[in-house]
Amino acid sequence: MFDRSRNFFRHFAAGIMVRKEVKLNTPYEISLQNIWKDIHHCIVCWPEDGIDVMAAELVFRKLRNRFQFSAITVIALPGLGASPPDFGIDLFEIGADEFTFFGAPNGNLKFRLKNLKADLAVDLSPEYNPLSAYCCAASGARIRIGFATAEDDLVFNVQIAPNQDRSGIDRYRVLATYIG
Repeated sequence: MFDRSRNFFRHFAAGIMVRKEVKLNTPYEISLQNIWKDIHHCIVCWPEDGIDVMAAELVFRKLRNRFQFSAITVIALPGLGASPPDFGIDLFEIGADEFTFFGAPNGNLKFRLKNLKADLAVDLSPEYNPLSAYCCAASGARIRIGFATAEDDLVFNVQIAPNQDRSGIDRYRVLATYIG
């Protein structure tokens, strides 16, 4: 019960921080024609509950093929399924101590995310997650990709909207196809 309440407050506070972070940063205007040029560093937000390894492998394989000379970093959010499998990719772990008492990300986390100097941020959360959205927004990535929901249209400038009949791994196939 305590964990559920703590997670609720953490997501609520992160949602406020996401809106603030997006308002502070000037929105980038991106050209769809040149969207994939000059990508030197990709970050991928791994969901708190984890995802199917096969689905993640599809996305990582497309990222590796598309951006062969780019660095890829996985941001592991704290949670039950936060341990991504070893794909031979850098891991950026976020500890539970990097949140304030009310669950908002602290200044140290924002500083660490800015230092990643990401050009592309991909959120693998199947549903809107304010912590993942915050990581994408605070990273300063000019291209932020996530699944389309009503809550995150402010954060992601590229939204993937698979058919409603698609679920599980099929949603990630659509994302992988878009990437590459």
